[in-house]
Amino acid sequence: MKRILVFLLSIFIGAILFVWIGESIGWQEIKNSFLVFSGWHGLLILLITLLAALVMTWRWREILKGVGVILSFGEVFKLSLASFSFSIFLPMAIFSGDIFRAITLKEKNQIRYSKGASSIVIERVLEWTVRLLIIFFAFLFLVVKLGFSFRLGKIFWLVFLVLFGAIFFFYFKALKRESFLKFFIKNDNHSLFEVEREIFDFFKNKRNILIKGILATLFRNLVLGFRVWLLLFFLGKNVSFSSLLSVLGVYYLALLTPIPTALGIHEAFQTFTFNVFQIGSATATAFTMITRAADIILALGGLAVLYSIGIGFIKSILLKNNSKI
Repeated sequence: MKRILVFLLSIFIGAILFVWIGESIGWQEIKNSFLVFSGWHGLLILLITLLAALVMTWRWREILKGVGVILSFGEVFKLSLASFSFSIFLPMAIFSGDIFRAITLKEKNQIRYSKGASSIVIERVLEWTVRLLIIFFAFLFLVVKLGFSFRLGKIFWLVFLVLFGAIFFFYFKALKRESFLKFFIKNDNHSLFEVEREIFDFFKNKRNILIKGILATLFRNLVLGFRVWLLLFFLGKNVSFSSLLSVLGVYYLALLTPIPTALGIHEAFQTFTFNVFQIGSATATAFTMITRAADIILALGGLAVLYSIGIGFIKSILLKNNSKI
């Protein structure tokens, strides 16, 4: 009941923000910009969104191979889509999509939790290493554009040191095979240490796959950056590299908020960013609505996967129970 209330409250807050921004800018102007999503323009944005998902799938499949798990591309794609649905529709349930993937790999594919979980952690680390760097540079460009005041300068360097420190700490420990779980867990027999050993083995002995994963991550973010540029081009805006990277970074930042589809929050963030770079408030709202529509269409495919997997689990449980009767 508590989770349902949190979900409804987050939707309510997002809806209020969305309506307030829409009223401030003007719905008709937003509607005219949103018409870009119709026809072949919309289809192209959808195809680019799908391409990013396919690259994400290939990356995870290669990482799974690195930990000794062989699955078909279609199987991995379905689990990736389902996980994406969790991040879009239930962002307040942190790691729910990743937990679902690990459980499904164990129950449906008989893969040990340590291997499934380690592959997911490795994938997330690669993805968020690049995303955090993009968010960092987005913040840098915004600060420079606004004027590098002393207060903003202190915030900027604090963010930089925290992000750089976290990334450096993980890779340093992983490459040297030094446990960072011992800082938090005293029981050496805890199951998480097995996951950690799988991660260490991957970083030490699977360098070729690691390089493939890094390149796939860079290419995926390049695809999403191209989606930003193309959509803004369709909306009649010719933007600089700094503004493009800032818009992409703010998109990633909005996805971190605990509001489904980042409703209202993404609009607020991008309205601020678009105003700083003088791209236009109405364009910001149209941009967020179109990117949200593309993400939701993809996430709906993930919901279909969740439904089919859920039904499959129920059937398997019933069959097991019947065999015992």
